[in-house]
Amino acid sequence: MQAAASTMGILEIVVLILIGGALGGAAEFLRRFSFADGRLVLLYGSVDGSEAERIEKRVGFGSAALLLLFAMTIGFAGALGVQFVLVTLDAVKILDTPEHKLFLLSISAAAGFGARQLLIKLSHKLEEQIRAAEEKAVAAGRKAESAAALATTTSRESVYDAQFVNSVESVIRGEAGPATTEHVLHRLREITAEDPLRGAFAIPLSFLLRNRGRLPEALDVIERFLRAKEAVGETDEKYGSALYNKACFLALRFAQSGNDADRKAALETLERSLKVNDDNWTYALVDDDLASLREDQAFKALAGSAPDWARKQ
Repeated sequence: MQAAASTMGILEIVVLILIGGALGGAAEFLRRFSFADGRLVLLYGSVDGSEAERIEKRVGFGSAALLLLFAMTIGFAGALGVQFVLVTLDAVKILDTPEHKLFLLSISAAAGFGARQLLIKLSHKLEEQIRAAEEKAVAAGRKAESAAALATTTSRESVYDAQFVNSVESVIRGEAGPATTEHVLHRLREITAEDPLRGAFAIPLSFLLRNRGRLPEALDVIERFLRAKEAVGETDEKYGSALYNKACFLALRFAQSGNDADRKAALETLERSLKVNDDNWTYALVDDDLASLREDQAFKALAGSAPDWARKQ
């Protein structure tokens, strides 16, 4: 009866693993060598092995020896890593037999051979994950900063707008001094240039410009606001109010120039404004800005269609 084979000692196992890893690392290293022009050429292939990404490095025998030692060290590490996994999983039991020794040597050599490629892949993967994590962190930080800045800006603008609206109203009522009036006009121009959709400021600006005899500027402000509204498809109450102001400005220009194109444009714009916002009837029948149109038959016909509540004012 044959006696059972004994288990190999730890030292012997380690020695076989290191030998196998060194052989695998050396084999992988030598696989990348060629001999050209009397010198060794070491090919640093890409991770996926594509020829397009190959880089050649010409080395002397001394450098080659050092690189070989480095490759064998990587082979050691790869072989030890694989064997550690196998032992941890209890996947293999190494006995003191030629077959088991050969198996251990083969596994170690294979692990040493593939260690460099595995190391490169793991390194690239880790770099990608770290880069992705950093990008997410930076994006999240920027998003948080933007949200905080927006919240602060919105809060400040709300307070500022409330204060500024009071200043605008005082200018419209004629209660503000020259310095305040010029400041309000300057600031209104800045706001409407930055955001033409700010109807709460565009309409008062046009009104103030008209009161100061700057009719072309007043019309330009209203036109920009109307174009901005039309670009986003908004035809709300402010759009109707802006149309009414434009009609008034065109009527005033007609009174100054007598240009029939201004008369027609004023009537058409006035009719549109009344359709968009019938509250404009409150002013249309009595507004002095429209005085140049009152004897016009088209205006009389339009006035004839006014609702009863507008006629009774």
